[in-house]
Amino acid sequence: MIPLLLLLLLVAFTSCQAQNATADEITNLPGVSFNTNFKQYSGYLNGNMQGTWKLHYWLMESQGNAATDPLILYLNGGPGCSSIGGLLKMLGPFYPERDGNSLYENVFSWNKVANVLFLESPIGVGFSYDTSNASNVKTDDDTVAYQNYQALIDFFTNVQLAYANRTFYIAGESYSGIYLPTLARVLVQGINNGSFPNKNFQGMSIGNGYMNAKHLTNSLVLWSNYHGLIALKDWENIKTSCCNNQDVDKCDFYSHLNTSDYLSFVSDGSVCGNYVYQTLTTQSPPWPQ
Repeated sequence: MIPLLLLLLLVAFTSCQAQNATADEITNLPGVSFNTNFKQYSGYLNGNMQGTWKLHYWLMESQGNAATDPLILYLNGGPGCSSIGGLLKMLGPFYPERDGNSLYENVFSWNKVANVLFLESPIGVGFSYDTSNASNVKTDDDTVAYQNYQALIDFFTNVQLAYANRTFYIAGESYSGIYLPTLARVLVQGINNGSFPNKNFQGMSIGNGYMNAKHLTNSLVLWSNYHGLIALKDWENIKTSCCNNQDVDKCDFYSHLNTSDYLSFVSDGSVCGNYVYQTLTTQSPPWPQ
């Protein structure tokens, strides 16, 4: 699969410096094993007003009516995962064959009914980078929202003018539970104060979103039990050590874990913490006492 993926990425990269739709159009994609009836574009969008932050995009036009179908901005989560992964493995119009030499059709592609814009965000992800500082890969949630916001301004006003007044949505998964609400906030602010060029923002869709570390951690422990991933004996021990045999739906498993970044967790050393940590990681007893 690696040779084909390299070719795909090279195709995506060759037009990255262009700043208009015609120059960004992909006219020859290697390995496609079916007839495509849609246009594709790949290039860069400016992620800041200075034009030094370059965000790589890949636009798949709709297989329905590209001129009227809505636009969907799609962001993978992570944080730090490339949306090209979502394109090639989840919702794009094609998937790589196991032999790595061709692409087969995804009949459930989102671009059956919409124009889908895959954006590699933030800078440091995929082909996205800082022209003034190539090692600039550290960021925060507000800066990511700003980069995505500026990239959309560039998309609508400079690069893909056909979408200037198009109905559009933003969508994503995982850490997009943070990316999308923060982006939606600045979009609404920009629309209200007249600084954002497209007023037709309709909403967002979040799949498997990472939005609240405490609530998601507590829910995941319960989910693991309800789906049979925890042995009955172990679940009884969890209820005893973590909840004092009280209502498990109100039990705060999260309080028995330590974290420095809200993405990775370790036990706080308590019996409950050890049980919860193993539940969220290995799922394989015997567990430490």
